[in-house]
Amino acid sequence: MRARFIRQVGIRGKLRIYWDSVTLGEVQPCADHPDGHAKTTYLNACPNTYGTGKPGFHNAYTQLGEKPEMDNWFAFGKVEDYPEERWPTACAHCGAPVPQESPNVYLQRQVAVTRLYDNPSGEPEPGDVYWMDWHDPGECPYWENCDGKHLWSIVPNGSTWDIDARANNCTMREEKTHRCWIRTGTPEAGNLHVDKNGYTCAAGAGSIAVTGWHGFLHGFTWNGC
Repeated sequence: MRARFIRQVGIRGKLRIYWDSVTLGEVQPCADHPDGHAKTTYLNACPNTYGTGKPGFHNAYTQLGEKPEMDNWFAFGKVEDYPEERWPTACAHCGAPVPQESPNVYLQRQVAVTRLYDNPSGEPEPGDVYWMDWHDPGECPYWENCDGKHLWSIVPNGSTWDIDARANNCTMREEKTHRCWIRTGTPEAGNLHVDKNGYTCAAGAGSIAVTGWHGFLHGFTWNGC
């Protein structure tokens, strides 16, 4: 599968309702609430959360449109700006109707703003590679020598991979100048290659392993194994 480099071209707004069924257990002490609070267990009631075929929260959306701004996360207003009739009524991934909030339903409303990209759907898809200005220089949770710009990708099974992150099985966790994955070439030129050829740890062989998929990004091509 050939990879594809995508660029942000704006932002997209949605009204989002997300919810889950919950059970309430015994009341537990809490420093912020003198009377304590009941232990909440989320039941992961949606069988196809985010379209992955896995259980999790329900998500319902109403599209608000697109804007050319790159980082104005308040461009679409606040929750209270929208009347009831504008909000979605069913889960986008399983069709379940949006319920009323109750003690056994955890429900939240949100004006969700996401990055808009220059691919057909406007959202990162399996195979896509894109830059993320993830944090300010010097504030990386993994590295001391990071400029804040990480290369992210959507692997063929739909999972997200931060190529510039620290691997879960890193063998040099206290050392903050190496990289667990070494990348050469650039996505802009279409010759990005990820392996272990450089100052790195002993984790893996330059591949990424996620649920249901394990493979490499070699020569800007995804190769499963």
